[in-house]
Amino acid sequence: MAINIIKTIQIIFYKILNIDRFICRFSENSADVKKNIEILKHGNGNNKNISNMNIKANNNKLEISKKETIFKIIRGVENDASYLYCEITEDMDDLILKIIVRPNSTISILGILFPLLGIISIFTNGFGNTFKDGLLLGLTFIFFGMILYFVGTLLRISLKRIFINFVNSPDGTYSKFATF
Repeated sequence: MAINIIKTIQIIFYKILNIDRFICRFSENSADVKKNIEILKHGNGNNKNISNMNIKANNNKLEISKKETIFKIIRGVENDASYLYCEITEDMDDLILKIIVRPNSTISILGILFPLLGIISIFTNGFGNTFKDGLLLGLTFIFFGMILYFVGTLLRISLKRIFINFVNSPDGTYSKFATF
């Protein structure tokens, strides 16, 4: 019972912060996937999308981020648009990729913080002389928060698709997706 509650809280936390976790299991085409992962690790792929990536590879882990920088001016803040972490394991003949994809943390946090500030400004009179001032400011904060969350989702989905399409076999099939 307590484990289910913890998992539910964890899933809600990941949804709020716009983090996607999933597992790819390759059985039939695991040799092709291994070859593509090696190409990715050594950075000698001719794919245009992969050439725009920062790739750090260990024995069975990959860290990939897009080279598109969005917060270059601010030091000490993540600069890349989105991040992908991949753990590679083998189980008998299957190749299993545990993947976590997330947008830039600043986008995720501001996408949550702006709507909260908007709700607070709507229900308090501290952000203007009249209720209309607070309502206008609150709706503006909510609107910008929704836009930031949407941009973070697009960045996350873009990196996920690029990685899956590159790693996947040429016939475009993979056997199983699951969340973990």
